[in-house]
This record gives sequence, structure tokens and C-alpha cells, in this order.
Amino acid sequence: MFNANCPICGSQINFSTLPEENELLNCGNCNNRLVTKSVIGNEIILAEAPNIEEDWGE
Repeated sequence: MFNANCPICGSQINFSTLPEENELLNCGNCNNRLVTKSVIGNEIILAEAPNIEEDWGE
């Protein structure tokens, strides 16, 4: 099992397999959207995901 800490609330997030880079997920504690920034060996770095902006066809 692999784990990382939420960069917002600090709670531990567990992974049964290593996530892919740029994979989106939600923190089970604070429910914020997170993105996997990098996976180096068994170390998983998470960051707050950017806000989704609508595409108005511009």
C-alpha cells in the first residue's frame, strides 16, 4: 500500500497501487480536489487541483 498526505488538510491518503502523474482525486477528509504532481519511486506528491474553467468556444 502507498500513501501521501493531503497538501490542504494534512490527512493521509492511501493508494492500493501507485497513481499516474496528473491523476485527479478527492481527499476523503476535506473533500478538496487534488492532482498527483509526481511519483518518484514510492513517493507520491499531491497538490491542489486547478479550478475547472468553462470553455466558451474562444
